[in-house]
Amino acid sequence: MPNQLKTIIFISFLCLLSVNNIFAETAHYTGTMKIIETSGRACGVISAKTYPLTMMFRTLKNGEITGFFEAEGITLGKFAGRYPGTLPVTYPYHDKERSSGHTIDMHENGSSFTVNLHDRHISPEQDECNFDRALMTLNRTAVKAVEAKFDAVAVRYDAQLIRSEAIDLSRKGELFDAVLRYEKALKLIDTVFPAGSPQRDSFSAALAGSYIRSDMTDEFIKLYNERFYSLNGDATRAIFNEYRIRVLKKKARTALQRDDFEAAIKNYQQAYNLNSEDKSVIAGMMSAYMRSERYEEAISFLAAAEKGFKNKEDRGDIRGAAAMALLKQSIKLDQSGKSAEAERSLKRAMEFDPDSALYTVALARLRHKTTGNLAAAEKMLNQAEAKYKDVTSRILIGIGREKMRQVDAILKKINGTDS
Repeated sequence: MPNQLKTIIFISFLCLLSVNNIFAETAHYTGTMKIIETSGRACGVISAKTYPLTMMFRTLKNGEITGFFEAEGITLGKFAGRYPGTLPVTYPYHDKERSSGHTIDMHENGSSFTVNLHDRHISPEQDECNFDRALMTLNRTAVKAVEAKFDAVAVRYDAQLIRSEAIDLSRKGELFDAVLRYEKALKLIDTVFPAGSPQRDSFSAALAGSYIRSDMTDEFIKLYNERFYSLNGDATRAIFNEYRIRVLKKKARTALQRDDFEAAIKNYQQAYNLNSEDKSVIAGMMSAYMRSERYEEAISFLAAAEKGFKNKEDRGDIRGAAAMALLKQSIKLDQSGKSAEAERSLKRAMEFDPDSALYTVALARLRHKTTGNLAAAEKMLNQAEAKYKDVTSRILIGIGREKMRQVDAILKKINGTDS
C-alpha cells in the first residue's frame, strides 16, 4: 500500500475517533421550575406557576457542556459554556433581542442540580414574558436512547430558529426567502416527529401560509395533498382548508374572467364542499350559473345550500337569491315565447320570497303582456298594495302600474282602439 494512502486512512480513522469521543456523556434530568420574578406585560399569572421541567446536557472532553431545557408552554432554551460558571442561554429566535442576554447558574449536589435562570429584563410595556429569575430543581434520571433524544432536541431547536428567521423575512416582505426557510424548518422537524404530531402540524401550517402569501398555489396544493389527511389537530385542518378555499376561489374568479363557466363552477363547488356556509363561495357559484343562464341548476344548488344554514336570516338570504334566479329564468322563458313556463317560474319565486312585491309586479306585467287585460293585471297590483305596506314595495308597485299603462296605451295606438 503506498505511504500516501496509508496516511489518508490513518487521518480518517483519527477523525472518526475524535468525533465519537468529543463528548464524555449525555445526562438527562427532570424536575421543576418555579418562576420567581418576571418582566413584560404578557406574563399574567405565570409568575405563580411551577412547571415540570426536563434538562439534558453533554459534557465535552474539553470540559465544556452544551444542553437544553424545556417545559410545556415554555420556550426551548439552549445553553453552552465551561462548567462550573455562569452559562449563556439562547432561545430559538432570529431576533437577537429576544434570543440572547439570558444566563443560568448551575450548582451540583451529587446527582441533583439547582439552577438559577436569569432572562433579560424587559420593560412592562413589551408584549412578551421573560423570567427575570426562575429556580430549577433537577434530579438525574436514566432514560433509554438519551443520545438520540438529545440529538432530536437539538434538531428541534434549529428548526424553531429557522422558522423564526422565516417569520422575520416574511414581515419584511422577503416572501421567497421566507418560503425557503419554512421549507427547511419543516424538513428538519420531519426527522424528529411523526406524521400527525402537533409539532409537525404546526410547521406544516406555517409553510402553507407562506406559500399562500407568496402566491405559490401549485406548491400549496402539493403540500395540501401530501399533508392534509395526516393532520391531527382540528385547528390545523381548518387552517389548511381555509387556504385551500382561498386558492379555489381565486381559480374560480380567474375562470369567470375568461367566461370559462365550467371551470368556475367546478372550483366553486370544491370550495363549497369544504365550507358550505361560505357566502362568498355561494355568491360566486350563483354568478357562474346566472352568467351561463343555467337557472335550474342555480335553483337546485340554492335549495341544497339553504339546508346548511340554521339561522333564519341566512336561510332567507338564500331563498331570496333563489327567487331572483327564478325571475331571471322567467325572463328568458318569456323571451323564448314560453309564457306559461315563465309564469310558473314567477309563481315559484313568490313562494321562495313571499315578502317581496317584486315577483307579484313581474307576474302582473307578464299577464298583461300575454292577455292584454290591463284591468285584471291592475287588480293583482291592487291586491299587492293591500299586502305590502312598506314604502319600497309601494314604489315598486307604482312603477309597475305606470309601465303597464304605458304599454297598454302604446298597444291601443297600434291597434287603433284609443279614443
